[in-house]
Amino acid sequence: MDTVEFSLVVPCYNEEDVLPLFQAEVVPALEVALGADWEIIFVDDGSRDRSRQLIIGLHMQDPRIKGVFLSRNFGHQAAVDTGLCHANGRFIGVMDCDLQDPVQVLLAMYAKCQSGVDVCYGVRARRDSPWLLKFFYSFFYLIMHKVATHDWPRDAGDFCVVSRKA
Repeated sequence: MDTVEFSLVVPCYNEEDVLPLFQAEVVPALEVALGADWEIIFVDDGSRDRSRQLIIGLHMQDPRIKGVFLSRNFGHQAAVDTGLCHANGRFIGVMDCDLQDPVQVLLAMYAKCQSGVDVCYGVRARRDSPWLLKFFYSFFYLIMHKVATHDWPRDAGDFCVVSRKA
């Protein structure tokens, strides 16, 4: 296993429109922050569009960009878990492909982890979603608050950076 400083796991499902924008925004930010010591692992969760071909094209341009292709849609969490299994980084970030989370916040979480924190995650200050979806999110976090044995932060998604130890 070739260890790198930072792996970024990016679950994808039908993201052909967003992949070029993601690459144009995230790759330069990683270059500035880390130089060459990073990798991006796109996990295509059975997309039916051209996401797979675009990921292969990105890999051909830059071998630090990797693709894992699931045979069908297994769901977001399965794609994240698959990416974590393929990550070689000393630190590992998880970020959705749709750019809803700012890359600068990802890099700030990475810096926090470098200072000795094992887990740093994002919490949404505001959620721009339809009211029904907001209701279900709120209901989910209410249930988790009631049944979890530890504090479950409201509106904390998958956007995070963790150490290899974690």
